[in-house]
Amino acid sequence: MKKENTVAILTILIGLILLIAVILSYSNHFHNEFHFDDVHTIVGNPYIRDLKNWKRFFTDATTFSSLPANQSYRPLLPLTFAFDYWLGGNYEPFYFHLSSFLFYLVQLILMYFFFLKIFDLAYKHKWNTYLALFAVGWYGLHAAHAETINYISARSDSLSTILVIMAFILYIFSPTARKWYLYLIPMIMGTLVKPSAIMFAPLLFLYILFFEQGVFLPGIYRKGNHKGNHKGNHKSTHKSTHKDTLKANLKGFFKTLIITLPVFVTGIALYAFQDVMTPPTFLPSTSPLFNYLISQPFVFLHYVRTFLLPTTLSADTDWVALQSIFDYRFFIGAAFVIGLLIIAFLASRQRKTLPIAFGILWFFLALLPSSSIVPFSEVMNDHRIFFPFVGLMISVCWGIGLLVFSYEKAITSRRLVRGSLLLAGVLILFAHAYGTRQRNKVWRTEESLWYDITIKSPKNGRGLMNYGCCLMSKGEYRKALSYFERALVYCPYYSYLFINLAIAKSALGRAPAEVEADFRKALVYGASYHGSYFFYAAWLVQQKRNREAVALLIKSLQLSPSCMEARYLLMDIYSSEHRWNEVLALARETLKIDSHDQKAIAYLKTGGGQPLSPSLPTPLPPDP
Repeated sequence: MKKENTVAILTILIGLILLIAVILSYSNHFHNEFHFDDVHTIVGNPYIRDLKNWKRFFTDATTFSSLPANQSYRPLLPLTFAFDYWLGGNYEPFYFHLSSFLFYLVQLILMYFFFLKIFDLAYKHKWNTYLALFAVGWYGLHAAHAETINYISARSDSLSTILVIMAFILYIFSPTARKWYLYLIPMIMGTLVKPSAIMFAPLLFLYILFFEQGVFLPGIYRKGNHKGNHKGNHKSTHKSTHKDTLKANLKGFFKTLIITLPVFVTGIALYAFQDVMTPPTFLPSTSPLFNYLISQPFVFLHYVRTFLLPTTLSADTDWVALQSIFDYRFFIGAAFVIGLLIIAFLASRQRKTLPIAFGILWFFLALLPSSSIVPFSEVMNDHRIFFPFVGLMISVCWGIGLLVFSYEKAITSRRLVRGSLLLAGVLILFAHAYGTRQRNKVWRTEESLWYDITIKSPKNGRGLMNYGCCLMSKGEYRKALSYFERALVYCPYYSYLFINLAIAKSALGRAPAEVEADFRKALVYGASYHGSYFFYAAWLVQQKRNREAVALLIKSLQLSPSCMEARYLLMDIYSSEHRWNEVLALARETLKIDSHDQKAIAYLKTGGGQPLSPSLPTPLPPDP
């Protein structure tokens, strides 16, 4: 009993040390700025400014983002943002980061119990507790996860992952939740944050198949533990054993299928429901599916390399889709994927190595939503590995554990060996803690982040453009223009880029005809993007061409009704032309989106008169 108490106290102590280590590692990130999709899902999204909009999040997916192409049905995500906004009373990044980080800490605690259960089911060992703690500590401090935790909109990855882990915890530890399918609740909630949570269904199938039914797929033809006494009957006994093994495994397979059928049905129904609720304007990518698919095997290799050595982290890479299967990277990636699947196959043949197989298959299944038949604009992203790395951590740490267990005598009897092993573990954790703090510094401001991207991903046209935007916001227009022109080499048909080129040239006093030519190109290449019309209109106002500007602003609002800047500029124009009815109508419409909008309230108070400071063209916020 004393020994058990000692182990329990030591476990709690190590757990607290790891928790403090994670908190200290992220202590310098709480005031980091908004980035990427934060621009249109948080800062530019008026719906999150009032918690009273919570019902609209569930009924109208256009409340998710001010960009129509990014409006998908994920109602719980903007609801959490609205809560953070309410908590801080404004767009204070601290409260948004605090929520994301607290969710992260909860995930780590749940992961400890999940990991320990899996390890114990495979092979009960007195060191499993410490192995599970190490796995959770490594995951919690892993430098690659700084890309997700710093990026507030990537809460979709972290929160959906937490809910998948929570679903497993309910299924494993609560007979009541298992009996009444209460573990489906976290899965449903996770899917309403990000569709990738649907992968809980196949993951649960594997868990039951491997650890509860004892079916070690695909090793159903594993050797039977039998001994033939005579050569004559050995063959018949061998055949009989294989037949019995196959029969038992098929029975376990179908039993698992029946158990998880409600989970799969729920997942399919959720996916169909989200598809119906997602606006037709949603456009994840225009990339060719074939090119995207053949690129993914090499991306998988990159992700595993990042797991082992995260030294090339970039918030926005310059990777592009492969153009042919004859590219050497396709063959390297395909060979790597096949190699991992072979390891999973071999590991599935013994109960002791099942966590290795389970972890590898988790890695692939968790990547399917972003690395399969639905292409995304970016071939790869480091924040996508947050969910898959749960499985990879199980696989790698259990492999390390089995190696350590095999040298148990040497470790327990020789202090030097034990000390070396402990030192190696501490060094891994310390290295990641240091890397995390460094990545937090990179994410501190828009300028520091995009500058890092220009260094890590020098062929990324978006990165070059967005760093130019940061320079332009400081008034360094000439230097910004040089970055825009460099970006043009890699993105010759990029509407955002032409908008910024026009703004920079206008600020530098270039001829109006040259500036307008860039604005017109932005309209050609970004006809479905509301910003192409808004920024052109803002420039036209400067040129005293209000009538043309009004038509463009109306088009901008047709594409994105929640673009408040376009509303403000249009109200200013109407007011300056004494079109009081139009001002008041637009102000009332604006208050339906944001009931606290000060500009709309001010216009209503004055009856549409006294035009407020007109909006002028400003550097375009970094492209999400």
